[in-house]
Amino acid sequence: MSDEHHSGLLYGLEQRIPPLPAFFSALQHVLAGLVGIITPPLIIGATLGLGDWLPYLISMSLLASGIGTFLQSNRVWGIGAGMICMQGTSFAFLGVTVAGGMWVKPRVAGRRI
Repeated sequence: MSDEHHSGLLYGLEQRIPPLPAFFSALQHVLAGLVGIITPPLIIGATLGLGDWLPYLISMSLLASGIGTFLQSNRVWGIGAGMICMQGTSFAFLGVTVAGGMWVKPRVAGRRI
C-alpha cells in the first residue's frame, strides 16, 4: 500500500488554476448563480407591483452578491473561506418579505419616504 494520501482535489487552496479551466469555472459559477440572484427580486417586485423599481432591485441584488463573493473568495480582513463561494440572495425570506410588503404598501401608498 502506498503512503500517499489522495484527497481527490485537483488544485490546492494556494495553487493557481490555469487560465482556461479558471475561465470555465468562473463562467459556470456566474451562470448558475445568476438565476438564483435575479429571481427573488423579480418575484418580490412583481408581487408588490414595483415594476418601475425592478431594474434597481435586480442591480442591488447583483451588487450585494458581487461584494459578498469578493469578500468570501479573497479573505479580506480574515472574512471568508478563501475559495470560490458564490454569495447571493435566498428564497427563504420571500414569503415574509411579500407579506410584509403587502401589509406596508397600503399604509404608505402615495407618501414620499
